[in-house]
Amino acid sequence: MGKRLIAVMCMIACAVAGLGPVPEHVARGASTTPVVGEWPFCTAADQVGCIDYFSFEDATGTMREYVNAAAVKYDGIDVSARCFRGGLQEGDPCAPQKTTVGCGTAGLFISLVVTPSAMDRNMQPQEAASYFGRKFIMRVRTGDFDPVFSLGKRIESTRRSKLDSGLFTFEVNGLIDRSYGLSTSDVSPTPPDTYRSRLSQFLKTSKASSVSYGGGVSIYPSDFLKSTSIELGGLCVDMPFVGAYADANGMGFTTSWVPAKPTDSVASTIKFEVSGPHYLPESNGADDKIVPARIRFFLPDQFFTAAGYKDPSTFDASRLLITTMDGEKPAPTLTRKTGGVLVDFGITHYSAPDPVVTIYREGMSASTTTTSTTTTVAAPATATTVPSLVASSLSLGRGKSLTSSKLVSASGLSRPVGSTVSIKVSASTARYCRVLGTSVRALKAGTCRVTVTVRPKNGTSKSKTVSVKIT
Repeated sequence: MGKRLIAVMCMIACAVAGLGPVPEHVARGASTTPVVGEWPFCTAADQVGCIDYFSFEDATGTMREYVNAAAVKYDGIDVSARCFRGGLQEGDPCAPQKTTVGCGTAGLFISLVVTPSAMDRNMQPQEAASYFGRKFIMRVRTGDFDPVFSLGKRIESTRRSKLDSGLFTFEVNGLIDRSYGLSTSDVSPTPPDTYRSRLSQFLKTSKASSVSYGGGVSIYPSDFLKSTSIELGGLCVDMPFVGAYADANGMGFTTSWVPAKPTDSVASTIKFEVSGPHYLPESNGADDKIVPARIRFFLPDQFFTAAGYKDPSTFDASRLLITTMDGEKPAPTLTRKTGGVLVDFGITHYSAPDPVVTIYREGMSASTTTTSTTTTVAAPATATTVPSLVASSLSLGRGKSLTSSKLVSASGLSRPVGSTVSIKVSASTARYCRVLGTSVRALKAGTCRVTVTVRPKNGTSKSKTVSVKIT
């Protein structure tokens, strides 16, 4: 299955309160492994787990460098670098540990956060807003923690450096971002298989109740780029995303990816779940103002080389397909940067985007494949479509596949010339089968329900659900 990473964006709003002092033995020591807990500014040449460099843009547009936390706070800024891992205590080693089942590590990441100080200076909302868009640069010494992938807010660039000693540093260039939030406590987390759809319905009519300002990233180690793949024999594979990063201005988001066979036209499918209110706080009645959404993903040249591109600079928008849960058709923009491509998804709101990004190998594109352009859609083409269950005698052996064409035939839906087809496996039966390319692959014995949607060039999309017995 694909690796799943989670960035909780409330880290920007609630990052630095209540953190205790760092013990002296944590700040200094011969170990090359940093520790769990808050990291100080570096004070020794051999120190790891510390802030090596920090600069921030002041009100005149000048970048100012800081050498300690007190000076930063005096200028109205809170800076935090901290290693997290569930279940461990302050001072424990911040090092990846293999799990006993599957591949990857325990839940370990480093959080870098920059926010306007709200406590010590009694900062008013308009003063906090004056920090919006200001630049910052933070570099941390991560020791033997290899920082390969990051999720965050308004990331402009990242740099992972391996020193002659074999240890690593990580640098982020970012901007102070603006995020809108609201309470989702009225949306019950159970049952979990319908939570996302219920949350989406709630967000469609929700109005933001708070606004916060800040920037930062969550950094993940190399083992997080390992993913188990049924298609590749259940082995752990290394995803070629070293140096990749994703950013969004929502309340929180997750991302996951699915490895593909070397013979597939699709190089990778990357899924995002992004949450946020639909309307701005000042919206009212007929003059509703929508929260402007932003979701971006930086893909390193390493990824395109692995996907068969002889020259990564030839990758363009025709090799990319973005679909959303609510049927929005975003127009992505690609910007060539040093070492890769930054993809802005063109998402306009946070009601129910949850974009799915399909990236094609060299020589293939969304326009040259027949049905694969829509078979990776995470939900029916329109949010108002209600699928109806149809009787079906379809059966499928484990490891076998059914094409979307056969599923359309089994559903009884007509397929006009020029129409497109999307297929989606019900979340409650996802353990029995999964969408793969243009087909559904059987995983284990049971009954799999697949929703088939046909979208004509003109007219209304129609959906039906086909029941498939897996033997």
